[in-house]
Amino acid sequence: MLTGRNGNGRAARMFPFALTCLALLSPGARADSDAPITLLYYERPPFFFTAPDGSPHGTELDPAAQAFQTAGVRYVWQRAPLGRILSIVKANREQDCVPGFYKTAERASYAQFTEPMHWDPGLQGLMRAESILPDEIAAKDLLARTEIHVLVRKGASYGPYVDSLLAGLPAERIHELTDELPVMAKMIVAGRGDIMFAQPEETRNLIAESGLPADSFRIVKFPDANQPSPTYILCSRKVPADIIDRLNKAIAASRD
Repeated sequence: MLTGRNGNGRAARMFPFALTCLALLSPGARADSDAPITLLYYERPPFFFTAPDGSPHGTELDPAAQAFQTAGVRYVWQRAPLGRILSIVKANREQDCVPGFYKTAERASYAQFTEPMHWDPGLQGLMRAESILPDEIAAKDLLARTEIHVLVRKGASYGPYVDSLLAGLPAERIHELTDELPVMAKMIVAGRGDIMFAQPEETRNLIAESGLPADSFRIVKFPDANQPSPTYILCSRKVPADIIDRLNKAIAASRD
């Protein structure tokens, strides 16, 4: 929430399923000749998803679209895998933005961020039903157990606190995957990992989309990882500073 960029322009780097519908501007939008910003997203309901009519929506995408419209900034949507999205922004070849991302030191080294747009409610863990793990445990205590293996999505951030805990684990206990999250949930039940992190809003979707019975899973709560974490619109450095400023004003206005 795309095959790669080359010298043949933006059209050559789009996925066959890339969305290229130009977003409608609000009445106050600027009708200038500036190229529209490409808003990149991947599928992760309910935060980022493609509706049956082909339009992007979600709890992160809808406020971002509203901010762009309020700021009078033209944009187009484009869907891509998570790892590819980060590569595109890092390459800094075009004016690209991504709604709903955490700010990390590594991302800040190559991208710029708006003001916080949304606050995520914290994290839960998804484990298989027969797990010996308790239903509630501190994330730091869970990850201190040397027998625990964690499935994480390649390129994902789980917020500053959990990211710092994961950074302290030996590589053999972290399994970085490019699979979609429902596939990772199936891997948990199959015993290929002990736990994966998810937000409360998406846990039900993950279980449903895994295709497995709901009683195949258990949810673990982390009292030390339930603090809201801000998400931002992340943009390549090609995006002009005045556009970031206009977006920030639009985000601030939405809170009034």
